[in-house]
Amino acid sequence: MPLSNRLAAEFIGTLWLVLGGCGSAVLAAVFTASVAPNTFNIGIAHLGVALAFGLTVLTMAYAIGHISGCHLNPADTSKPACPVAIAYSTAAPATAPSTCAIT
Repeated sequence: MPLSNRLAAEFIGTLWLVLGGCGSAVLAAVFTASVAPNTFNIGIAHLGVALAFGLTVLTMAYAIGHISGCHLNPADTSKPACPVAIAYSTAAPATAPSTCAIT
């Protein structure tokens, strides 16, 4: 698999994780809807955030796992370069798209 395909897969996977997982944390806040005389909490809470992160990782594992290994984290991509599991020339560019997607 060409390096450009793996980099694109990691970028899309990390972007999906940030949008789906971290974006759900915004919805975890307790939003209240007032319908007289009752008030309802409509935030997704901790369970919703946990499900959002789990499902985003699951969908990316199936979608890009066969392309890039679905690391979704620059630290996981660069970690194997230390004991020579993958070449540094592959790990260094692979961390850049993930880091750019997060920031």
